[in-house]
Amino acid sequence: MQMVAGAGPREAALKLIPLTLGGPVGAFLGGKFTVRTGKYKPLIVSSNIIMCLAMLAFAFTDPQARLQSMLLLTVAGLGLGIQFPTTMVGTQNAVPRQDIGVATATMSFVRSFGAAIGVAVLTSILLASLRGNAPLLAASLSGAEIMRGLIDGGFPGMDPATRLQLTSEALSAFRRIFLISAGLALLSLAISSMLRNETLRDRTSPENKTPT
Repeated sequence: MQMVAGAGPREAALKLIPLTLGGPVGAFLGGKFTVRTGKYKPLIVSSNIIMCLAMLAFAFTDPQARLQSMLLLTVAGLGLGIQFPTTMVGTQNAVPRQDIGVATATMSFVRSFGAAIGVAVLTSILLASLRGNAPLLAASLSGAEIMRGLIDGGFPGMDPATRLQLTSEALSAFRRIFLISAGLALLSLAISSMLRNETLRDRTSPENKTPT
């Protein structure tokens, strides 16, 4: 939004509101569905499908298309929100009761670790793409300098044609990032499809069964 669409920090933050609100709404809906049906695998699988399709759509969406971008951000937020409670519940349901605390802590650690690694790796790919595909005039700059210049409106001596080319290369770099993210979501979908379609423990325990 800042590098390609030219949005300022405040405008970019406002545009991310649909993503921010979509997470809690998705978590609420996912939790309600899990409590009502006792099943969590369908939500995990469907949320991975949503994320894969959202990343693919982001890759080919014009950043200037505000309505479409807001819609995709909402969908992505819902997909992420659905995953948070269902994967945690699935993990807790898969271990003995005495190990629920350990499983919950491990799940939280893996999420934080994966987020840190994911951001670092994808940002490195973005910077390398910016540096590798930069026009000759910007060839002496690092990827971070190119990113900073596009965000802050730098490069005062750069002619409009070269700046347009640099922005186009930045768009291509982000497209590559979204395609990689879609691939990761597809991998997650393949893994989640192998989960056993179990019912929550409290729904199958003898003391909770209603006599017929």
